[in-house]
Amino acid sequence: MNNRNEDKLSMYEKVQLFLNNHISDISPIIPNTVTAKADYDQKIQDLMLTIANAGMQTTGYTQIKENARQQLEKSLLKMIRGLKAVSIDNNYLDLKAKSDYSRTSVERLRDSEAYTTALRIFDLAVNYQTQLANYAISAVNIQDLKAYNDAFFAVIQLPKDKIGERASYNQLITLQMDGVDSLLKERLDTYMDLIEFDLPQLYAQYKSSRSIDNSGGGSGSKTYNGSVSAGLTAVAIKQDYDANRSYTFMNKGNSDLQFGLSVDGITISGINLVLQASDEISRDASDLNEEGEFLIVINSSSIDGTYRIEADK
Repeated sequence: MNNRNEDKLSMYEKVQLFLNNHISDISPIIPNTVTAKADYDQKIQDLMLTIANAGMQTTGYTQIKENARQQLEKSLLKMIRGLKAVSIDNNYLDLKAKSDYSRTSVERLRDSEAYTTALRIFDLAVNYQTQLANYAISAVNIQDLKAYNDAFFAVIQLPKDKIGERASYNQLITLQMDGVDSLLKERLDTYMDLIEFDLPQLYAQYKSSRSIDNSGGGSGSKTYNGSVSAGLTAVAIKQDYDANRSYTFMNKGNSDLQFGLSVDGITISGINLVLQASDEISRDASDLNEEGEFLIVINSSSIDGTYRIEADK
């Protein structure tokens, strides 16, 4: 992982420790924090398992895929069982037929079948989201299924000659960290804001746990602040390409911005990152493209935009 993600991982652990110590104080005021904590703990466990596997020198494609598949199967089975309960209690015969999968039948699915089955179950879950809420399945759980399916698809699409490369692991880790960030921002931060006046000391402790300590930037780290006018493209950084360089992109304005590497300083080559207002995301250069000395920012909206980019070297 890059330095920025290691710092974020430390923040995740601080938040987890805070919740472990204080959930009994917070839950009487905000009961939904109990479910959010359980979801958070599961995401952290899955992330740590991926990181552990990535650190094993002997770990190759088989281990990476097994990890991704296990996460998908667990999420898929939870959704299937919820849909089955909905179908039985409401006599939805068609839904019961479409969600009639046992653990064994899921485990026996070929990789491509597991992916397409998860797509179908996700669509059903979205359609029956209201009823599923009665069976301890939240909207976040439904989106988790899609995230795990996307991660699994990314793994089974990896070229065999690139298995074991750092980018292969980064792709999985990044997807899972995005899921943790989303849960923090959309649920836990919202819940904690509600206790600011009832439990001000605990609120202050939570905000402290959410801070990201910059422990790995070092003297070589650089920060680039800039603006890009509406409808224009700006070159934020020009430097020799380094696959191991890590970036943190922050949209500091109110317009959507696109970030990416470019070989000509005009168009993005490789992955195009779209950040909405206040979004923040970290990526290694190798995640964005295999070349490109220009890092450009594109503003396709009708209002001016501002950004901040941090590079570890």
